This record gives sequence, C-alpha cells and structure tokens, in this order.
Amino acid sequence: IHKAASIERLQTRIFGLVNAISNERKQLKISINDYNIGGSHVAEYDLMDEDERMSLTSSSVIVNSIYLDDLYDVYKLKILPLTNSKKFIIKLDIESYEPYAFEKSENLFKKLEIVAIFMEIGKMVEKLKTIKKEFHNNYLLKIKNMLRMLKEMNYEPYEVNGYNMLDYTKWNQDWPWDVYFRQCDLLNCPGHTYKVYGA
Repeated sequence: IHKAASIERLQTRIFGLVNAISNERKQLKISINDYNIGGSHVAEYDLMDEDERMSLTSSSVIVNSIYLDDLYDVYKLKILPLTNSKKFIIKLDIESYEPYAFEKSENLFKKLEIVAIFMEIGKMVEKLKTIKKEFHNNYLLKIKNMLRMLKEMNYEPYEVNGYNMLDYTKWNQDWPWDVYFRQCDLLNCPGHTYKVYGA
C-alpha cells in the first residue's frame, strides 16, 4: 500500500482506511509505536483477558481486519474514479505476517497489475529462529506457500537495488533483509522461464 494474523496499521488520509491486513476477518488490537511506525503490531483482541482489554491506551486501537483481496474494492470505489491505471506497487511491512496476508490475495493479483512488491524477508527468517517449536513447521509452510505463489505469478526476487537477482531456493540462507519482487516480462527479466498462473 494470524492465527488472525496480520498486521500493521493501514492508514491513508486520502481514503480514511484504517484496518489490519489478515487471513481472517476479526477484531485485532493494533499497538502503535510512535517512534518506529514500522514496528507497530497487532494482537488478537478476542484472545485477550479482561486486564489486557482494559489496558488499551491512546497508542493502541481496536480495528477490524480485512484481506489483501479487499483492497480491490477500495480501488474500485476510491481510486478508479480518479485514475484508469491498474498498475500498483505493494509495500508490505507487517512484522513477519506477510505469509498470512498473502493467503487471501489471489484475486487482487488477478484483477490489478502489481508491478512490484517490497517486503522484509529478514523479519520472517528471524521469526523462524525464535518461534515456539509447535508453531515452527506451520509458519515455515506458510512462507513456502507465499514464495511459491509469487514464483508462479512470475515475480522474481531482487536486492532492493534492482540489479542483483536472488535465488528462490536460498531465501532463508543469503537473502538480504529487504527484498524487491519484480513482475517479470520479456524486457524486465531476460532468461526468465514464464509460467501460466493457475495452470
């Protein structure tokens, strides 16, 4: 722009949209970090005890979560009247919950031309090292599913400089913290093997 999972505050003054992006529709508590807005995070409101709910402050707010797919409706209602463009860039900084958000995103990618995606892969690798053992395999599978989906849609990972292409098989070994996924075409990605998405 888990478990009920996703994540940071999505807020624009232009459209007045304040929601968390998740793979489920439910209420989430967003804790806003005033010193590092990118470090804001969510917690599941319905799993909080009474003390936690009463501890809400001016730096936290309860919001409804939406899917990435729901952003297409925002496009139709708010953006389309202003421009005919269907080309967009997605910047996700949702504190390692990107794999959950991508679970409900296929329609968005089918209906709009997302030319690039920026993500913090390093945060996911970091989380894999610290996550509780009983959740590790499930989270690892979600990351792999997200990366497989991006590859099938002809996105290639690059360092943010846009020059050094990365190897999908080494995402948890030597990828940089921030990664830029480029939508490939014949000009952008020479040598790329194209796939028909959904085939």
